[in-house]
Amino acid sequence: MSAASASYNSRRHAGLGIRSLWAHSVLVLGAFLCMLLCFPNPGWSVLAYVALVPLTLVGMRSTRRRTLLLTTYLGGVLWWLLMVYWLSRVTVGGYVVLSFYLGLYWPVYAVLIRLMDQRTRWPKCLSVPCVWVSLEYIRCHVLAGGFGWFNLGHSQAPYHPLHGPGQIVQIADIFGEWGVSFVVAMTSGMIVDMLTRPWSKSSNRWYRFSPAMRSVLLWMLLIISTLFYGAYRIRTTPQNGDTVKVSVIQTNVPQSNKTATDMQTLVDDWERALTLTVKASASDSPDVIVWPETMSPAAFNAQALEYYRDAPTAEKGYESFYYQTESLASKLKVDLFAGAHAKFDWQIVDLDDGRQFVVPMRRYNSVYHFPPHVGQSVARYDKIHLVPFGEFIPWVSSVPMLKNLFMNYLSPHKIDYSLSHGQEKVIFNVTANERDVRIASPICFEDTISRLVRSMVYDGKGQKRVDVLINLTNDGWYDGSVQAYVHTQNAVLRCIENRVPMARSVNTGISGFIDSSGELGNWVQEDGRFQQIQGWATRTMILDNRQTFYGRWGDWPIRVILILTMLRLFVATLVRRKMV
Repeated sequence: MSAASASYNSRRHAGLGIRSLWAHSVLVLGAFLCMLLCFPNPGWSVLAYVALVPLTLVGMRSTRRRTLLLTTYLGGVLWWLLMVYWLSRVTVGGYVVLSFYLGLYWPVYAVLIRLMDQRTRWPKCLSVPCVWVSLEYIRCHVLAGGFGWFNLGHSQAPYHPLHGPGQIVQIADIFGEWGVSFVVAMTSGMIVDMLTRPWSKSSNRWYRFSPAMRSVLLWMLLIISTLFYGAYRIRTTPQNGDTVKVSVIQTNVPQSNKTATDMQTLVDDWERALTLTVKASASDSPDVIVWPETMSPAAFNAQALEYYRDAPTAEKGYESFYYQTESLASKLKVDLFAGAHAKFDWQIVDLDDGRQFVVPMRRYNSVYHFPPHVGQSVARYDKIHLVPFGEFIPWVSSVPMLKNLFMNYLSPHKIDYSLSHGQEKVIFNVTANERDVRIASPICFEDTISRLVRSMVYDGKGQKRVDVLINLTNDGWYDGSVQAYVHTQNAVLRCIENRVPMARSVNTGISGFIDSSGELGNWVQEDGRFQQIQGWATRTMILDNRQTFYGRWGDWPIRVILILTMLRLFVATLVRRKMV
């Protein structure tokens, strides 16, 4: 064994173990604060680069496993309770249960990094990002489609118009959001190596570096390459070429109004939206106008229109909302994208108390494309990835007792509101400047799901088939919270991963535009405020013909990392060989 390795072994066992509850708590608190402050608000993104240092040290050095598991789990739960507090406005029960589940990832990380330290020779500048990003990938996929918020790399994406596009995040067009998280987490791993690995060389030869220096050089190689690549991709972002002029409408309709039974309230909100649309068209002459998610109180599909004509309920006459929208698109000579439901198969439902309701058996959250001429086909996209508990009840839909419990305690609704999943990734076509422009429309939180947006933009052969993304969202549930800024960070990464610009029409804000390098601009604002206001914003969006490695290959690089990491741990555990 080399002198350097011997030194490293002796340091590990030379009284550096973390024993007390106080020491565990201080380190977990350090990770907690860094992870808390690197996201909006205040969004001090530089703290993300050191956030995993204390969590990694406590995992490596703890001599009391129960204390380690307890403190890291409590830290994780409390962190998630603060980060997703805005969910409590929708469902307190769901918010608490989700936080207690997500908190598990902190102790799991601590245990896995401990095993990597004890049973492999991997430096922390590799093991830390491999373990952390693997867990992020699992969290974004497991349980009802996963939860893809607050990945470490998201902290590096801009969320305010004053922010630049950012060089680090440009690597997302190669490795997706996972690549950004990897670079950020690797910095923490490198710092841990500087603190724990020997600086003395095992040889006097000039080209032999100490273990700590090897980690620093490896990190420097990656970070410099990433920065140069990011600068290059930003510099080569198209500044001219084919364009499409888009206006986004921000209606600022309170969520309580959307469920109002008062017809006058619905009509007033509707008229206000039409007025904003007319003003935007008259002021800016856009090619395309985008409305927020489910802005119409009526469904717009043909079967729903037929039902409304003779509806035995207060919905009689609701077909007028559709015809007003169709007429407006024709009058303004624009391609209008409207958020509304699609409803099918009305049936009479008898309740236990004797009341009867006429309800549709199938409902979809949809986007409708109204071309600029009456009589043209109105295309529709149905939302594919539904929000668990908000749009459907996962796992227990076929078990009435459990379903009722879920609706009573984990859902914002007390009746069965479940939507149906869409099946087809629809590509809309509009004409702008004598060119066909292809548009895809992820709805609401769908723009937080990298795999879904990629499958919209790229076909099965890895060829780009979409020029522009439009995101129709209703964040009225979380009006005024930081959720809108974090949602924007997610959207930025989707634009970079696929090199497509995006227009976002968000009911209560933030509405605006993101170019294909992730730069923000042209937000709906009033006196420096972006939320809880109404208005519109217009931008001439420049199309980007660049294709990306991520668009062609998707999540394969992170899958390889996950497999290698788990395989290495499995082999090391199987052999029971402690290598330090």
